[in-house]
Amino acid sequence: MKKTILSLSEKDTKKAGSDIALEILEIDHKKAVIISLSGDLGAGKTAFTKGFLTGFGVKSRVTSPTFVVMKRYPVKKGGFKNVYHLDLYRIADSKELDILGFKRILDDPQNIVLIEWPEKGGRLKPNIKVLITHLLEENRRKIDIVRV
Repeated sequence: MKKTILSLSEKDTKKAGSDIALEILEIDHKKAVIISLSGDLGAGKTAFTKGFLTGFGVKSRVTSPTFVVMKRYPVKKGGFKNVYHLDLYRIADSKELDILGFKRILDDPQNIVLIEWPEKGGRLKPNIKVLITHLLEENRRKIDIVRV
């Protein structure tokens, strides 16, 4: 499955994230469901994640984990217990993730893991790849979503 969404605002980007949250429930998986989020700085990766978490019923304030690397949000939907949001922008080596228990998180089928800057995480095998691209107009984004 591949689809492209034209986002005209942050609200549209959040809605795209919320819509994907519903599709996660259909994925057959034996380990954590991994969603890679790619795009330039300020493209809307965190806005997409906010929408995703809203779609999973998270009511708490969602902020970028840029400085803390990882945040966990407890959920109870579709057999999932946690959504982890990682921002690997500041990671120099994927081995730094070992200290966070990253392998354990990825091995647990009750987890969903959203990863910004996934190329810094080593050889990840996402279930869904999201690429957000700035368009010429200030608030417009193209969101490409590929289910792998």
